Amino acid sequence: MSRQRARAVFLRQLLLQDTPPSQVPRLLIRRCILRNGTLEAVLLVLAATLANHVRRLLVPWLGQFVWRHALENMRFARSSPHYFLEHSVHFSWGEVTSWLCGSVVVAVARVGNRNAMASLHGHKGGLLCGRREAVLGMCTVVDMVMGLTLLERYYTQTCFSAACVYALFRVVEGGPGRAFLWDLVSEEWLRAGFQCVLVLCWACGHLLPTAWKVSRAMVAGKMVPAVVHGVVWGGTAYLVRYSNKYFILLELSDLLVTLGWMALGLGTVLLLRLEILLHRRDAPPRGYTRAISVMR
Repeated sequence: MSRQRARAVFLRQLLLQDTPPSQVPRLLIRRCILRNGTLEAVLLVLAATLANHVRRLLVPWLGQFVWRHALENMRFARSSPHYFLEHSVHFSWGEVTSWLCGSVVVAVARVGNRNAMASLHGHKGGLLCGRREAVLGMCTVVDMVMGLTLLERYYTQTCFSAACVYALFRVVEGGPGRAFLWDLVSEEWLRAGFQCVLVLCWACGHLLPTAWKVSRAMVAGKMVPAVVHGVVWGGTAYLVRYSNKYFILLELSDLLVTLGWMALGLGTVLLLRLEILLHRRDAPPRGYTRAISVMR
């Protein structure tokens, strides 16, 4: 069976199970992570978080936002909004080009990697079982690393956009601040306009859809998304406000981020395993559905 046909068969099986198209990537990742039990899933999560830590040390700019120092940006916007706005517009277009190219590369690589995962998952012959499992495990780790990279990019982009909005409101409160802002925009109008476009794209592409999804989940009685967002952004605001108190903690942020990703990944594995166990417990016994159909 060719890889293209195997991928088509696997995706068709998911769609025949009444799986929404938006949930197909999530279901694919869940099957690939938990295909050989909880222990291998834990090892995959640990390998992905360590690989992401290496990526943060060697190529911290890969797939990240142009202004990737999230807490530093928010701290400067709070303590010195004039300095933050003046410093933020003095960027090079080469950094923007690298960010755009890196984003395209990560997006294309993620799509290709997931297509390979679907092909390997639905493949019934050809490669040896051990070799196929090894390649599928590597693809799963790569997909998780790219997912963590995108999550970090969304987080830094949100922090930068919030810092820009906060600094603008602080500056335009007084007459001298408005004059400073006008002089800054007149001098760097192209870069300032580019930043405004980025903030608007963030608001339309991330802020409003996320707020809509969280509100719908709350109406449906699902409080987990609201709690997660509240903890993340509440903790971020707390660290920004008391950054001097937690200076040493912020200096170890890379290590803490890695440990946080490990804890989040292991917790996700446990929740997925618990979901499978609860589904098996609530499912009807084997042969029950067939017996009912025969009786009818």
